[in-house]
Amino acid sequence: MLNNSVNQLLSFSASYAIPKNESAKPTVPVVTRSHENELSERDQIFITRAAETGLTEVEGGRLAQQKSFSTAIKNFAQKMIDQHKKVNVELRALAANKGLSLSWQPSLEQQNDLKLLEALGEEFDQHYVERLTITAHEDAVKMFKEAVEKTQDKDVKRFVEKNLPTLESHLELAKALQAKLNSEP
Repeated sequence: MLNNSVNQLLSFSASYAIPKNESAKPTVPVVTRSHENELSERDQIFITRAAETGLTEVEGGRLAQQKSFSTAIKNFAQKMIDQHKKVNVELRALAANKGLSLSWQPSLEQQNDLKLLEALGEEFDQHYVERLTITAHEDAVKMFKEAVEKTQDKDVKRFVEKNLPTLESHLELAKALQAKLNSEP
């Protein structure tokens, strides 16, 4: 029993050592669940990546609260914290209902992005807006749009359809924030 748990933990930990790209898939922990709640591998990967992305948004927002001197960025960051925390709770409940255990941390790649962002000085605001708001939301919108078309589980599809408009709204807000920053002297 202990050996099996250690193997699952090592397998789960090893999945984060591989950089995420289009060909790399996170390893999803194997869990026993009833047939009616069983998720396809694609749906498991989607939920795992969505959870990591949501956690990154919250951590990035907290970082912006600490480092930014811009009231507009701090207000945006607080909105990201509040809204992504709410979605994260909903996603965790969905995952638990489907027997899927999720990490409580962003992926290693996302953790590295956060560390690099944290190390920045006066260029923090521009990098936060470009990398953690615009690029991250573009990626999330793309991931959610793909999930709308390809998800097999009705509950996952419902979650995606409910939250995609919010992500699209976040992306538009991020672009407006960037335009405002670029227009300031």
